This record gives sequence, C-alpha cells and structure tokens, in this order.
Amino acid sequence: MNNISSVQQSYLDLKKSRKIETIENNYISESWIRCLEKGYDHSKIPESKVMSQQNLNRARDENQNVRKFVLPELELLFSQIAGTNFMVAYADQHGTVLDTIYDTEFSENSAKKVVIPGSSWTEELKGTNGLGLAVKTKKASIVEGKEHFFDTCCELSCFASPIFDHKGNVLGVIDASSDARSREQHTLALVKLASRSVETRIFVEQFKSNMIIGFHPRKEYLSTTSMGLIALNEDGFILGVNVTGKMMLHGINFDDELTFSKVFSSSFGTIIKKLKTNDLVQITDWMGSTVFAYKYQNGFKRNFLSENVSSLEQKDFRPCKSCSESLIKSKTCIMIKTKFDENNNNYSKTARELGISRTTIYKHLENLS
Repeated sequence: MNNISSVQQSYLDLKKSRKIETIENNYISESWIRCLEKGYDHSKIPESKVMSQQNLNRARDENQNVRKFVLPELELLFSQIAGTNFMVAYADQHGTVLDTIYDTEFSENSAKKVVIPGSSWTEELKGTNGLGLAVKTKKASIVEGKEHFFDTCCELSCFASPIFDHKGNVLGVIDASSDARSREQHTLALVKLASRSVETRIFVEQFKSNMIIGFHPRKEYLSTTSMGLIALNEDGFILGVNVTGKMMLHGINFDDELTFSKVFSSSFGTIIKKLKTNDLVQITDWMGSTVFAYKYQNGFKRNFLSENVSSLEQKDFRPCKSCSESLIKSKTCIMIKTKFDENNNNYSKTARELGISRTTIYKHLENLS
C-alpha cells in the first residue's frame, strides 16, 4: 500500500471513529489530510507552544496598530454572541493568541487552559482548528466539534475570520469558540463583521490624509462594512483599495500603478466636483459594472510632510526661490527633493508617499541642486 492510499485509509477511519458520514467543507478534509501526511496521531495531545510574558508583551506592542481597533470589536463581539461557555480572541498573523475574553462557564472549561494569550494555534502545531485554518487559507472558517483533528479539541466549535490590509496581507484573526452549535452561521457572521470593521478602521487610519471614496453596487449598503473603499491622492492616483472593494472590481490589477480614470469611465476631476455637491453619484468601471459612490473622507487637508518634515533625514539641497524666505517652507521643499532623490527621480512614487500632487513636486524641483 503506497503512502497516498495509507493516508486516505486513515482519513476514512478517522471519519468513521467520529461518526461523520460527510464533511461538507473541503477545507476541513484537506486539513485532515495534511495532518495525516505529517504523521499526526489524532488520539494524542497536540504539542503546546506558549511564549513568555516578555515575548507576549513585545508581540502586543508590535501589533498595537491593529490591536487598538481589535480590542473594542472583541468587547462588542463578546456582548453579541448568545449562549454560554464561549470566548472571543485575537491572534496575530502567525496564529499566536494575543488577547482573549471568556465568559464564566468557559473560564472553568479545560479549553481555557490551552487557549491562552501567548499560545500558538497554527495548523502545523494544533492540527485542524478554526484559527489555524484562517491563517493558512486566508478565509473565514467554521470548525465544528468533531471536525477538529485532535480529539482533545473536539469539545467546542470554532469560528474564525482573518483581518486583511488593503494589499491582501493577513494582519491577524478574530476567533470565537463556543459550544453553541445551533447558531454556527450566526456566530461566524458576527465574527466576519468584526473583522471587516477592523479592516475599515485600519484603512481609514492609513489613508487619513487622502480622499477616500466609499462605493457599493447597492446604495443601501453604503456606510456598512460591506462597502468598498478607495483612497486617492490629489492627482487621482489610487493609493489603496480595501479587500471588499477589490472583490467588487474583480479583474482589475491594483498591483499596477493606476489612476481613477484607468479604473472608472468618468474623469477624476468630474467625479470630485460631483461629490462636492452631491451626496451620492453613480460611477461605472471600464468592465461595465456600475456602483453608487460617496465621499467617505475629504482628505487633502493634511499630508505626510506636515507631520514628518522634522523627523526625516534631509540631504544637502537648496529650497526653491518661493520657499527660501520661510523656515518651514524651506524644510518642506528640501524634504520633497530628498524623497524625490531617494525614489530615483520617480514623480509618481514620491507623490504617493508624500500625499501630494506631482504638480507640487514640479514646482519645488525648479532649483534642485
């Protein structure tokens, strides 16, 4: 019997021992098979890996830009989940639990002894589990009781949803574990809602100095966590699109440098004028899909320069004539030239990083030396 057939037989034996006829979610079956291929024994206690308090504090500090938005969502999620014997948790992008909230009954459960801050819940360590699958597959998942690989994890159902940045990188996972199996889809919906809310807050924070447009094919979904968000600079260059927005604009490669007018059939200037006078406009992308859009954030009021001009290293450039008489303007002008030089004379990249227009860069480069 070759290795593949041996693994397959072990898989069938495990299903039989758990009295599971059919596993509806392929990602569960695929995870079981990966565990069996690694030679894991489901009847044994999985390895435990918990970081020290010092390393946990360091990990929390490193993830503070995400945690500051996650922690309020965990509190809200905890209040929304019905039933007893449950917990909510936030894990970093590596699957290490950083924060938890338990109810009274769960705190007395044996699971609390292992689902603790600093514990790692990757699939490689803990076998099939909701948190680990969310990290590995980058998708929201439910792992119900007996669907866990290791027998010791089969008491609870786990619901997990990854948190993404606008580039599609996983920043962490929000997880809920409960024995309330009758409300699985409801619980997962709440967990996913919490993740999307965090993503929105992170996106807005990152592009706080830029114009942000919210959009959705159905106007009643605007201002909800299911809407798309697109951040732009003064020249109409797209700085970022959230994960939901990219799904709506499927087929467009946002890894390329794009302007608003390369994605939508209307000019950027025309839409900006309409957004200033109308609460809602309709825009159509070049693939023919129409969405409702509104000005989520005005932007263009603050920029990178005003907040960071004194903290960045500046090279020996002279300010242009129009800036030389003012100390603040001189520093700003020199900073633009410094960043332009660092970016190998790339106008577009410099404009994006500083949150200014290319026209502004042209003006300050008149006396580049």
